[in-house]
Amino acid sequence: MIKKDNLKSTVNGLFALFLFVKVLLIFILFMSRNFLSFFIENYTEHSSSKILNDLFSYNTLSGLLIMIVIPIISLFIPTCLYLYLSKSKYEDVVKSRKPTVLEVLCTIGTTIFFANIASALTQIILSLFKSIFNIPYVTYETQTPTNIYLIPLFIIVIAVMPGLLEEFLMRGVALNKLHKFGNGFTVFISAFVFSMLHNTIEQMLFAFVAGLFLGIYAIKFESMWVAVLGHFVLNFYSAIVQLFMKIIDTDAGTLFYIIFMLTFSFTVFCLMITSFVLYGLKMPKDKVTDFAPTYAKMGAVFTSPFFYSFVICTLLVVGINILEMFMLRG
Repeated sequence: MIKKDNLKSTVNGLFALFLFVKVLLIFILFMSRNFLSFFIENYTEHSSSKILNDLFSYNTLSGLLIMIVIPIISLFIPTCLYLYLSKSKYEDVVKSRKPTVLEVLCTIGTTIFFANIASALTQIILSLFKSIFNIPYVTYETQTPTNIYLIPLFIIVIAVMPGLLEEFLMRGVALNKLHKFGNGFTVFISAFVFSMLHNTIEQMLFAFVAGLFLGIYAIKFESMWVAVLGHFVLNFYSAIVQLFMKIIDTDAGTLFYIIFMLTFSFTVFCLMITSFVLYGLKMPKDKVTDFAPTYAKMGAVFTSPFFYSFVICTLLVVGINILEMFMLRG
């Protein structure tokens, strides 16, 4: 039987970490931008909009470098600080067996397949909301570099950094800290938090589904690295699609894009089927060292003040995003 103090302290510690990460992201992405705008407008003779657009743009070297630094400050450093304060050893938290190539491919295929279904479902819901209430909304596309030499940095920002640092936090530290309380609880909480760390309503369901499958396969194959590689390929695919959209207005670009999408979709579908045939979706039997009934585990979550603070911060950011996305007529 689990000690309640152990469960509560683990949940409290993790949600304190998640809250700290969320607050840092809000400060860096929103508060720092407003502060810089105020400083530039009042103490320089330059226009703040152009300077800020360059500083936080995927189309400039300075913007891409800043976007590389931001997750290091907001994700990697707080996670390392948590490990230090909780007296956890790096080797114990992220210990992983080396996955096989087939395991990695099956993780990638299944995650991308179901995450894209979730993304399509989100777009359908938003479209229905628009048609029913007759409220126009706008979606924001990620900027892509126009300079070919910036594309490698763009890939690092979009795919490499999230794949490494977000998975270090979610399928590394969080999953391993919660694993002793049961697989289902661990996968659900890690997927829930992963979705809440994405600040747009368009990404949240997509991130939740992706987090579910990345967590399932990380436990099934006893490896954080399948999740790292799965996350990397998922984001790399997104980056490639965004880059393709720049050349799709040409006949050659359109043809190449269609061939790429058909080939990629067929490959993903085959990998998903292969994964279900060879491995199934059922997780391995719980290796529970601290047993607790579900109500006790969820009770530890719902009685954590850090949980509510984390959710409130997320809802505030998502609310602002919704106000920006759904524009009132006139």
